[in-house]
Amino acid sequence: MLEKSVKFVVMKILLTTILLLSASLSEANNNKYLFSGLKYPEIAQAIYRLETGNGKSLLYKKHNNLFGFRKNKRKIYTGLTKTLYCIYPDKYSSVLDYSYFERNLIKKYKIKSKAHFIKCLAINYAGKNNIKYSLKIKKLCS
Repeated sequence: MLEKSVKFVVMKILLTTILLLSASLSEANNNKYLFSGLKYPEIAQAIYRLETGNGKSLLYKKHNNLFGFRKNKRKIYTGLTKTLYCIYPDKYSSVLDYSYFERNLIKKYKIKSKAHFIKCLAINYAGKNNIKYSLKIKKLCS
């Protein structure tokens, strides 16, 4: 009986290890899938990389905030941090919030191209005409 439970524990540890390794190896592929339904997925990927330090920020790890969103009218988030950053139940909710942001920006400025979208990000995402931010996004997209 003891031998059987030891085998079970060992198998569970092995399976957990395999799952953790495969999850970390496929993080980039998973994020590409996450962003695939967006109009400009490469821009979303660039913002994610910039805002989270390639997925290393505490805001991303603890609160699933992929884009550095703060309190907003879209209210997809389930809570707020003390500094008013959005808390999401999962990564998908964060991407959903971004998809509404993207759609609203495209509609508001009648955006027809990736370059125009990046230009509008400088105004609407990073604050008052933050050209440095849009240049970083442009660089990450190329």
